[in-house]
Amino acid sequence: MVAGLLLCIGAVTAGAQGKIETKKYKIRDLQEKITKVVMTENVFIDGALRQDVVEHWHISPFELCTLQEFETLKKDANYYFLLIVTGQFCGEMEPGIDFISLVKGGPEAEEGIGKMTEVVSIPFSVPGGTGREIAMIPAFLDIIQDFALKAMERDLEGYQGLSLYNRNLPKIRHRNVLFTESDLSFRVSPLDKSGSRTRIVEEDAADDAMIDGTAGTIVSYTVASEDPSATSRCYKMLIGTDDHTLYYFKRHRITGKTGRGFTAKEFKSISRQAQ
Repeated sequence: MVAGLLLCIGAVTAGAQGKIETKKYKIRDLQEKITKVVMTENVFIDGALRQDVVEHWHISPFELCTLQEFETLKKDANYYFLLIVTGQFCGEMEPGIDFISLVKGGPEAEEGIGKMTEVVSIPFSVPGGTGREIAMIPAFLDIIQDFALKAMERDLEGYQGLSLYNRNLPKIRHRNVLFTESDLSFRVSPLDKSGSRTRIVEEDAADDAMIDGTAGTIVSYTVASEDPSATSRCYKMLIGTDDHTLYYFKRHRITGKTGRGFTAKEFKSISRQAQ
């Protein structure tokens, strides 16, 4: 993994001639440039990336590259880079999770990855992984590309980030929603398990649904530091297994009262939406 990405996005930056360069302007050439898919030196993740990028990456030409090649090429604006980095969102005191990120090369990289133009970053896993992230890679690739195309069309969506997908939540109606207990911040009671379209399943069952592309199904996925500090966040997602649509994306600060995972209030609200 590559460390040191700080996920803070400013509204606009001024160009050399006083031109206002928005995200839409900066990434306008994404489809014309080569995207370098950076290997992590983790045999399991790299194996999945090699296979999944061939099957799912379609918005630009791509090539695989090593971490060493990334370090050599990262200042070149002729390339975009898809890579997994250890980082943090603004407000967090220290990095605690890995993100799968699409960034643009350029001279800003001299100051660190966090200064590169970011297209989008998705919470990926805790450092070292849990195994679930492997099943999610195809969906993450499709979500990254969908977001990139939206950001190339409208700056409003580009700066809104992944929260723009919360407008998809009403579309979960009549779909089955699979939560794992590890994705919930509360203890599940028999009553909580009674929703006809909302079920609590083992992690393997949720991952198999994603791998198999089970029709009409959505699975939960959360990412949070295993050793959270007072400023750590938990990131919560609902992802379609057959369409790889991101239906829900929220984050909250982990406290003694609100632990890692979907809250009871969120669970009940989502269960009602799915009926």
